[in-house]
Amino acid sequence: MLQLALLFALATQNPAADPSANVLRLYDLSAVLPVGSNEEGESVLLPILRDFGSDYGPTSGSWGRRDAAPVVEFLRALNPEEWQRAGRSLSVDERARLHVTAPPAAQEFVARGIAFLESTLNRPTTIVIDTVMFGPNPGVATLPAVMPISEVARWTGVGSGHESYELAIRPGERCRQRSERVIGTVLGGDVEVAERSIGWAARPQTVSIGTAIDAAVSPGKGGLWLALNLKNGRFLDVESKREEPRGGLITNDHTTEHISGPQLRSDPRLANHSLSINTFLPDGKALAFVTTAGLESRVVFVRCTDGPAPLTWPLPEDLKRLSSRPATVLTRADLLHPPLAHTRSGDDIVSIASLAQLARDGQRNPHVLAGIDMSIEPELSDALESKGDDYELRSAGAWLGLFAARPAAPQAQLTLAHSTLPAPRLVTATIALRRSARDGPTLSRAIVPIRAGAASTVILGREALFTAAIDIEVACGAVVPSTSIARLFDGLVVTLEPRGTVDGGLTVMIDTHCAWSRTQPRDLELGGKLPTRVQLMDVDVLDAQRTVTFSASDTAPRRVTLGSAGSGVEALSLEIELSDVR
Repeated sequence: MLQLALLFALATQNPAADPSANVLRLYDLSAVLPVGSNEEGESVLLPILRDFGSDYGPTSGSWGRRDAAPVVEFLRALNPEEWQRAGRSLSVDERARLHVTAPPAAQEFVARGIAFLESTLNRPTTIVIDTVMFGPNPGVATLPAVMPISEVARWTGVGSGHESYELAIRPGERCRQRSERVIGTVLGGDVEVAERSIGWAARPQTVSIGTAIDAAVSPGKGGLWLALNLKNGRFLDVESKREEPRGGLITNDHTTEHISGPQLRSDPRLANHSLSINTFLPDGKALAFVTTAGLESRVVFVRCTDGPAPLTWPLPEDLKRLSSRPATVLTRADLLHPPLAHTRSGDDIVSIASLAQLARDGQRNPHVLAGIDMSIEPELSDALESKGDDYELRSAGAWLGLFAARPAAPQAQLTLAHSTLPAPRLVTATIALRRSARDGPTLSRAIVPIRAGAASTVILGREALFTAAIDIEVACGAVVPSTSIARLFDGLVVTLEPRGTVDGGLTVMIDTHCAWSRTQPRDLELGGKLPTRVQLMDVDVLDAQRTVTFSASDTAPRRVTLGSAGSGVEALSLEIELSDVR
């Protein structure tokens, strides 16, 4: 809200008696300062299980640097000759307050200009994200990717669990929200052995279950560009306590003493539904993202509760009457570069080449991180600036200001710029992980609407812990086993980047990593006097990278199968089908 504070008169005359006398007023700009730099911070999509003291944290980040210079430049450019007069000034202090020295008439003009910026730069877009849990439900798989908003309420009322989040996102900013339960469990224990002495030190871990959202939007032709990173995790069953007897031997001169250690270890099993999506939300519609891991399904509905977001804002009538440039227009600067969700994998040393790395003893924690790129490239401003003889162009964060005295000067260029914007192309990707390609059981499934021209990532699966290896610590007169705990992930990580071709076809770049256990890890008793036991995996792995092109004349379904396409059930297969949203 605009706040005005009259401090004192700079001239000896009474301002009411002399309208030309300068006065100093302060204006609070906190509601209109555009973000001047890209926000940083990434969220962890995989794994959900975390080591205690890991060097990556939950969804976090700064708001970015807010720059007051565009606001001052905007006010100057509306009436540049006004601020060239002696004794008049505009400046901003460290508390985001604008100091204006000018006569009362000019002060009124400044107040109206800031109010106009509040109605544009500070006008948020409101989206609602509903997550609904389902058990085995054949109707979920037939949900359309794009549906009327009125249909959302019918589905949210029949699920086994419903969460709803309302996010108000300002232009050029990201909106983040966490609704999670963070609990501590025992991962294992470190062993210290000295002469005739054995000790165990507990090694805890934290588990985050719930929902974490990172989103940004940008208006486009007929809807909103949406960048969404969403993680949802929960317990698959009640947390179990696994017996893991640990003992050591201390040998004295004539006897052997058995030393008992920790007897129980927490073994949580979690479901991971994560999305890093670039898509387009048409006006008046809702998007539905369907994900299934095992017998558990989740549907995420995304809808906008505001009307169509404008791409341009002309000066209001009260400012047109006072400005020497009444044809000034604000237009979106991110029309050509909407927010972009992205993922990267690795632990700063090793990238994930296979999900089997998660279960590899001694492997540093590979994981998948997600962020959103908010950078705005200068192509649009360059195109408008090349024709800028009749108007002046200035940047205001996510907006561009075209300052002109004649309406025809900026309007012709805006019409040309908007006509060259690419029409959004929305593609529904259906992903199914099976034991075989021919009527095999479906292990994980996803139906997600994504936009052409950007990459989107889907992560589905189950996470668990198991004892991967046992080392023996020996010192003079003392011996004790030391266990190594690893993660087991059953599921898929699939990245799709569809791009349209000139003839109307589709080229899709695919990068996928899949793993699924045939059985639970098998116990192997090592025997001997020490009670030691390891677990052995039985996991099928599928890793593939491929680029596939579909022409516009293809009448068959746009489908590709990675892995086994046979009738056996001994190998994994991943089927991806793409269809345009009409």
